[in-house]
Amino acid sequence: MASHGRVLVLEQDAQLRDSLCGWPGDRGFESLAAGSKREAVDLALRRTPEMAVVESPESAAELAADLGFAVSLPLPMLVLGGQTGGADWTWTESVARPPRPAELLGRVESLSRLIAMQRELSRRAATAESFGAIGRWQLRPAAAAGPMHLLLVSALPEDRELCAAAAATLEVADEPARALPLLDSGSFDAVLLDHGAAPDAALLLLSDMRRNTRLYGMPVLLLTTRERTPTPDELYARGASDVVWRPVATADLGFRLRHQVRQNRFILALKASFREPQPAPIVDAATGLFNHGFLHAHLDRLIADARIFDRPLSVASLDVTGMRHVNERHGYAIGDRILRQVGGLLGNLIRAEDLPARLAGAAFTVALPNTPVGAASNVLRRLAGVINYTDFSIEGVPHPVNVRLRCGLASLQPGDDAGRLVARALENLGQ
Repeated sequence: MASHGRVLVLEQDAQLRDSLCGWPGDRGFESLAAGSKREAVDLALRRTPEMAVVESPESAAELAADLGFAVSLPLPMLVLGGQTGGADWTWTESVARPPRPAELLGRVESLSRLIAMQRELSRRAATAESFGAIGRWQLRPAAAAGPMHLLLVSALPEDRELCAAAAATLEVADEPARALPLLDSGSFDAVLLDHGAAPDAALLLLSDMRRNTRLYGMPVLLLTTRERTPTPDELYARGASDVVWRPVATADLGFRLRHQVRQNRFILALKASFREPQPAPIVDAATGLFNHGFLHAHLDRLIADARIFDRPLSVASLDVTGMRHVNERHGYAIGDRILRQVGGLLGNLIRAEDLPARLAGAAFTVALPNTPVGAASNVLRRLAGVINYTDFSIEGVPHPVNVRLRCGLASLQPGDDAGRLVARALENLGQ
């Protein structure tokens, strides 16, 4: 069975190594345990891990140097202890030693998503090149320049001084209830949230942000004390990006803020790269989605990577029913406009790394990398739930037009190629 990804764990302490291997395993990751650098290098070369959890900055530097000659891309790392950084900050994160389980799992999952997006960009560029097109994807987006702009949710004067020392421009809400209007009207890189004065209100604000489609990815750092929160697992489970203990060291807070902001800017830049208009040879003119030729060529790459990295891959088939009635009543030009609106909705409702394409006529396909069939079923329910109840407004048509989706799903099986996988998804329409 495919896993969520392989995580190499380099740790000499056997007891901690067992814990580090067990925690990702609880979330579906496969852990590769190494008690020495030699073991780690051997596992990295033989098993192709997606990332590594490494015992110290020194070991991380040595492992990166030893692997540099043998791998084409740097191995992303979560490093225990110290403050890692530098030119390749997108692939290296610092985690406290000993790590908190919830924090480590959150970092593993967020880094896994970032890796998936970056890998998909590289694949799309390679597929586009095979069509003689240069895909407009920026493979290594840089962090946006300029200072951090923070929202501080705290009534404490010393917290303002901390943010000023971190070289951040600042807006302040002295209580959580005043924060959402500022977030709705402004543009912030991160939120620094005091969990001490009004903990229930702080957690309510955090939950509201994670339910908001515009704010759910924004970094939120919680300031708390060990007395109030001896174990921060609940705070991470509620959506905290990081938990910072009081009293706060200015340098430590500055590092944590910069790391969270840089990584979030990187993710936003990746998402923007996915939304870039693409060259004509790989795009369906009627819908603006990828065409069937690009879909099949790209699926071959997705299948190869899914097998190399032991990752799940699902393919969804979507048939827009009711189009014959629309074409007969309103004409094919109106039908094409409906399909374009449906295609636009599909593109907006799926993740950046999912590939939407028009197969033929009113048939669409979505490739979902790193997605098991259960999660893919949830995606289809969400797509159908939105499109089936959308009133499409078309200029020249006096009333809203409604269509419905029939959905089919297939997951990668041994022996599958792109054609078999798409055909099986089509066979499963309506099931």
